[in-house]
Amino acid sequence: MKVCDTAVMLLKSAEGVEVGSEVSGKFVNEFGLPSAIIINKVDNEHSTFEETLEKAKTRLTNGAIAVTFPATEGINFNTVVDVLKMKAYTYGDAGTKKVSETEIPADLKSKAEEYRTQLIEKIAETDEALMNKYFEEGSLNDADIETGLKAAIVGRSLSPVFAISATKAVGMNNFLDFASLYFPSPLDRGGEDTVLAGKNEKVRVKPDPSGEPVIFIFKTIAEQHVGELSLFKVYSGTVKAGLDLLNENNNKTERLSQLSVLNGRNRKDVATVSAGDFGAVVKLKDTHTNNTLASKNLSVIIDPIKFPEAVMQSAILPKAKGDEDKIATGLHALHEEDPSFSVKFDPEISQTIISGQGELQLSLAAKRLKERYKVDVDLVEPRIPYKETIKGRVDDVEYKHKKTIWR
Repeated sequence: MKVCDTAVMLLKSAEGVEVGSEVSGKFVNEFGLPSAIIINKVDNEHSTFEETLEKAKTRLTNGAIAVTFPATEGINFNTVVDVLKMKAYTYGDAGTKKVSETEIPADLKSKAEEYRTQLIEKIAETDEALMNKYFEEGSLNDADIETGLKAAIVGRSLSPVFAISATKAVGMNNFLDFASLYFPSPLDRGGEDTVLAGKNEKVRVKPDPSGEPVIFIFKTIAEQHVGELSLFKVYSGTVKAGLDLLNENNNKTERLSQLSVLNGRNRKDVATVSAGDFGAVVKLKDTHTNNTLASKNLSVIIDPIKFPEAVMQSAILPKAKGDEDKIATGLHALHEEDPSFSVKFDPEISQTIISGQGELQLSLAAKRLKERYKVDVDLVEPRIPYKETIKGRVDDVEYKHKKTIWR
């Protein structure tokens, strides 16, 4: 979320707003991100779209406003009503990519108008001129809606909500069309607040492709036969292979070698990466996650990601002797990839302790050790180091020792 420009929260229509949803909402607010909400699994027989939407308003953000809603919920869900376009969209079987646009059914017309009114009112609230126009004319034209909608999302007063079935792909086109038209770009958000290296002076870095280069390393991936792959976002300027940048966190110079962009597991080599874009670079010598690389003409530091504290720990127990070095190398690489996963050796109990956010994270670490480094480990409860404490001191003690001889 640190490097995102828009956060999309996912809710399940049957379950509604869960504990994890509220945690995600907390992070969205912490980073001040524009957001949207997808209500998925509307094809579930227990789907409750409207109830989930109301819970999102009360527990996540009062700016949650429906842009699409289901014509029919449950296992027959195949149509959404788009209140922005005021049309109904019926989807064919998943994979067919068949979508037909029709008029909104008569029995859903009033509901669609109600949702559209809520949307326009929320848009009008973002600007006094739009509010006055809305009061005078009773509505807004398409140009006003487009301008106001973008401003409302950027200003975080509006979080558009979409009804979707991921398995059937119902509603996906409407969401993706909306995202391409209305989600903010880095330029729309105005840039990033940074601090001058060695000073407390704030500097606003704008996403200008012709500006001084500033990149932030937000993730590190250890790949076999490649080494460490550093993922970065360009906050200013344009970077290219062979460019020398200064690591503002340790004052060491790094040369960017081979640049690429990622699409899942696939990497595509590129010549340049410009402001607002994401890229990857291999084999940085002294740069890690949370480091800022910048031009010497603009020595700024981007606030690092604050990783959550560990809530669970386990001890690593090798299944075979002699694997200790491989395990240590693997655990170090896993920590580089995910700093919320930590490793330490406790000399009091002679065990290597791994810590993380939960059982799933720790079990995945053990699985990756086996897949990448060919070492099997068990996760066990850490030993408890029992200790005795001397609570007092006594001087000048006399005693008699009586020896007993047994015959």
